[in-house]
Amino acid sequence: MKSNDVRLIARRLHEEGKSYGAIAEILGITRYSARHLAIYKLRVKKKKTGPKNKINKSINLSMKREIARLNDNHEKINSPKLLRNLGLDVSERTVRRQLLKMDYKYGKASNQIILSKKHKQQRMDVISPWENTVFSDEKRFFLDGPDNWMTYIKRKSKYVRQKRQCHGGGIMVWLMTLPNGLLSFHSIIGQFRSIQYIAMLDKYIVPVMKINFPCKFYFQQDNCSVHMSKLVKEYLKKVNVQTVTWPSKSPDLNIVEDVWKIISDLVYDGPQFDNLKDLQRKISEVIEIINSTKRQVIIDLYGSVRGRLCKVLKSNGNMYNC
Repeated sequence: MKSNDVRLIARRLHEEGKSYGAIAEILGITRYSARHLAIYKLRVKKKKTGPKNKINKSINLSMKREIARLNDNHEKINSPKLLRNLGLDVSERTVRRQLLKMDYKYGKASNQIILSKKHKQQRMDVISPWENTVFSDEKRFFLDGPDNWMTYIKRKSKYVRQKRQCHGGGIMVWLMTLPNGLLSFHSIIGQFRSIQYIAMLDKYIVPVMKINFPCKFYFQQDNCSVHMSKLVKEYLKKVNVQTVTWPSKSPDLNIVEDVWKIISDLVYDGPQFDNLKDLQRKISEVIEIINSTKRQVIIDLYGSVRGRLCKVLKSNGNMYNC
C-alpha cells in the first residue's frame, strides 16, 4: 500500500500531463499502479447518523442462543417470545429488525411427508403393469371452496368470498381413473365404512372396471382402514379383482392427485355454492367435460407413471416432488 505522499506526487504529475508510463518510471512502480494512484480519490467515510442500535453484541449473541434453543425444541420463534424469554428492554419492532439483519424471515412452515426406511423401500419395490391399472382416491369438496382461491384484482380494491364455519359443509367424492382416459366417480353420503364401500364397489365400480377391461387388470387403492379391512379384501378376492400392493405415504405416485387438481380448478372457478345439490351438480358437469374433452390429459398422466418411479428410484425412495 502506497503512502499518501506517493499518491499526491502521482496525481500532481498526472495533472501536469505526464503519461502513466512516465509516472511509473519516475516513481519506480508499475504502469498499472501509476494509473491507479493518479486517478485515486480519497473516500471519506461518512459518520452514521440516527439513533444508536439498541441491540448490542451481547444481546445479539443471546438472541442467537435462544433461537437455537427454540429450534431444538421445535417451538415457534417470534418477537414477543424473544422479548419475554430474554427480558429485553426494546420494542418488538426492534427485535424484528434485528432478526432481518440476522437473515431470518417470518414465514409459514412447509408440510412434508416424513418417510421411514421401510416406507422408502416399499416405494422402490412398487412394480405393476400401469397400463392396466385403475387408480382411485377420495376427496372432500366444500361449499366455500379452497382457502387458497386466488385471482387478480385492482390495486387498493378488495375481493371478498364467503367463509362459513367448517366451509359450510361438503361432499366426499370417490374417483377412479381408467387407462383409456375415462373417469368414474361416486358421491359418498353419510358414514363410510367397509360395508358401504363393498356396496359401492359391487354396484358402481367393479362392473365399470370389468366392462372396460374384460381381461386382467389391477386395482389401486390407498391403505386407509376401510380399504384394507378383511371384509373388503375377501370381497375383492371373491369377484376376482387383483389389487396393487400400494406403499404407504405415496401420494406422489398416484395420478388421481393430479386429476383432483384439474377437477378442483374447474369446480371452484365460479361463485361459491349455496347448497350441496349445486356443488354435486357442478362436480358431475366437470367430470363429464373431462371425459368428453380431456381424455388425452388422463392418458398422458398414465404415461408419466414410469418416469415417477424412475425419480423415486433415483432419490432412494424419497418424495421426488417436495
